[in-house]
Amino acid sequence: MEAKRKETSNNVAAFLEKRYLQWQNKVGRKTIAEFAQYLCVNRSLLSQWMNSSALPGNENVIKIANKLGPDIYEILGWPLPVCYAEQPKKAKSTLISIDNLRAGKEPALNR
Repeated sequence: MEAKRKETSNNVAAFLEKRYLQWQNKVGRKTIAEFAQYLCVNRSLLSQWMNSSALPGNENVIKIANKLGPDIYEILGWPLPVCYAEQPKKAKSTLISIDNLRAGKEPALNR
């Protein structure tokens, strides 16, 4: 069990390091403290996660996912929350143009 936790910690650390570098490239050279502020997490906790010495808890996983995407759930082996699940596709809507209505054309509706 301990080996699995260490592997998960290493995977979280690699994920955060990769996303930190991507974030730096996007916004310019920033510090870990600024990245923690961006994620809305404690800087020392972020450092622990990035050093594989701790794993984020529920509240912080939500914060990370809100900024970096839901990949963190898969890395932790957690089920994907409903808010990230694929939404059902909406039925196609029929657009009715004003010009067609003025010309007396009726829209083709699915009956």
